[in-house]
Amino acid sequence: MSPPNPNPTDERDLAQAAPPTAFPPGQLPFSPRAGTPPQPLGTIRRARVDLFFAIRPPHDEIANIADVRAMVRDRHGLHGSRIRDDGLHLTLVPVGPYSEALAATAVRLADTVTVPEFEIGFDHVRSVPRRAAPSAPFVLGTDARSSSGAHRLHLALMAALAAGDIQPHCTFAPHVTLQHDEIVLPRTPVPRIAWVVREFVLIRSFTGLGRHQVLHSWPLH
Repeated sequence: MSPPNPNPTDERDLAQAAPPTAFPPGQLPFSPRAGTPPQPLGTIRRARVDLFFAIRPPHDEIANIADVRAMVRDRHGLHGSRIRDDGLHLTLVPVGPYSEALAATAVRLADTVTVPEFEIGFDHVRSVPRRAAPSAPFVLGTDARSSSGAHRLHLALMAALAAGDIQPHCTFAPHVTLQHDEIVLPRTPVPRIAWVVREFVLIRSFTGLGRHQVLHSWPLH
């Protein structure tokens, strides 16, 4: 089995779909935005396809996150490439390069995860500079009082995957990537955004195409 990619892309669109769907010949999944045509199949040969577990914000909070991002962009002159509103997410665990077998195994192992619902809150933004990279991820960061639930879910998923001999190598600092920008901004307080996390999902990501497909979701209880 190929080792999982420790740095899955953050620029993703989330499109609800049934576990793995057979797409029309020569086409990729539709964008979640209505009316966006499918991409030519040849494009996928230039993209990496990955699997990862994630939390998605509810629709009401997506608007609040977008408002905070717009406020910070205007105030600090950020002008980089934004993550689409319907692609905002918090990565829990990168699973690895996509294959049908790996996806089926990840679903089976995640079925064993039992974690209660929890509140997650975000109270600051910051840049995460990367060595030799022309731009840095600009992220919405969790507050200290509510990140424990996300850590509990992360560890439960890591343990479930390890039971199936899948051992992602990753560090976990819960955040939602908002955009990538050449301007580096230090930790900056923003109005708190919070919601109760009631599910997590497994996503197939077409890296470089801004395409996501939700393969499966699990309720928290």
